Amino acid sequence: MKPIIFIILIYILIVFVLSLVSMKYLRKTSESFFIAGREIRGITASLTYAATTYSAFMMVGLVGFSYLTGSGALGFEFVYLIGTIFLLTLLGKKIWEISRNKGYITPSEFIGREFESKFLSIFITLICIISLVPYISIQFIGTGLLLERVFNISFEYGILIAAIIILITTLTSGMRSIVWTDSLLGILMVSSSILLLIWFVKNFEIENILNGIYKAEEYIRFPNEFWTWDKFLSFITPWFFFAITNPQVFQRIFIPKDVISLRNMIVYFSIYGFIYTILVTFFGISLRGLSEIGLFEKISDRDLVMPTLLSIAPEWISILVVLGIISAAATTANSILLTLSSMLVRDIILNIKRIDEESQIILGRLFLFLFLPIIITFSFLRPGFIVELAVLSSTLLLPLVPLVFGIVFDKKSKISAISSITIGYLLAILLTLIIKYKLASMIVLIVSLMIYLILYKIK
Repeated sequence: MKPIIFIILIYILIVFVLSLVSMKYLRKTSESFFIAGREIRGITASLTYAATTYSAFMMVGLVGFSYLTGSGALGFEFVYLIGTIFLLTLLGKKIWEISRNKGYITPSEFIGREFESKFLSIFITLICIISLVPYISIQFIGTGLLLERVFNISFEYGILIAAIIILITTLTSGMRSIVWTDSLLGILMVSSSILLLIWFVKNFEIENILNGIYKAEEYIRFPNEFWTWDKFLSFITPWFFFAITNPQVFQRIFIPKDVISLRNMIVYFSIYGFIYTILVTFFGISLRGLSEIGLFEKISDRDLVMPTLLSIAPEWISILVVLGIISAAATTANSILLTLSSMLVRDIILNIKRIDEESQIILGRLFLFLFLPIIITFSFLRPGFIVELAVLSSTLLLPLVPLVFGIVFDKKSKISAISSITIGYLLAILLTLIIKYKLASMIVLIVSLMIYLILYKIK
């Protein structure tokens, strides 16, 4: 048996045990299963937020993106971090209070009930399911690419391994199981990256790294051939608003036990995010420089940059980093799938027929099985690069922005909400998938905001 297979089996066993133990605290309510009973404290909340946010996108997608595009990728990711901290600080407490006081469990329930519209709850659920298929798939794709390139395990088997981990964590006790495993795996993600950094600097030597970066100045500087200002704006617009448009992270605002836990979640996540962003982009930019001076092979498929580095690193470091990346991928995917399952149950099924709490949990687990074959099939096709798929998902969800702001600042209008999100989403589909207009994200955001504000003023 290959060492990596043995380690993965141990890893799965640890995740399974944690998930089983967490079942002790599961109460037979939808609130307990889907959002851990709103009982998560600060450090744990920050780790699950980080693990949910920083997926295979980072150590696979962003490393390769930095390698290809240079320092603009660092700016792109820092805009996400700054936007998230700003939005959580500005809106987080109010969202947390509303969800707790009114018992909201899902983002679409939060929006639909605040605007007194079943249509909004159902429509938002459907667009989130459609829009997040690409984002979930990159978690499977990242795992498959890593195991194939580093350990010669087939791409398809890598995807199936990710699926097994996801099923274990979500089918046991739902959010609480995910939060517990996220805490362990969030630590593994950043600590394994630091170990890789230590080996990386020692192996390639800081003088060579700096010399390579200097030689690659033409590729690394901003703006450059890839990073024009319009492309930069098109990438950062959906990323800035990620915290309030992507339901899996929006739902994380519901779970802190109290205001202090919410504040600590924001503070600790900020520290974690800063360190992890610097680490990831440093690898990408440094490897591009080393390629320019002949100390690292030139790679055309950017999603293979990190797998290629790990293929030459000491095996024990590669195993730890791969486990960290698999952890990031699995924790993000299971969080999205649990959130989408909760939305299907709470915002579609309950709007059709009233069912008891235990039945809601059963249906939530059932929907996970229904989602997985779709995601696995999409992942096998590998329809695009990891970063672009992530940005695509977030662009499609941008029409949610004016609705969230309208609720928090008590500027609510049902006709404004329905019109702006319907037109905004159709426009997003048209511009991103059909016309493929490079400033699609900015146009979608501006049009959605204008429709909301105009109709609110004339209602």
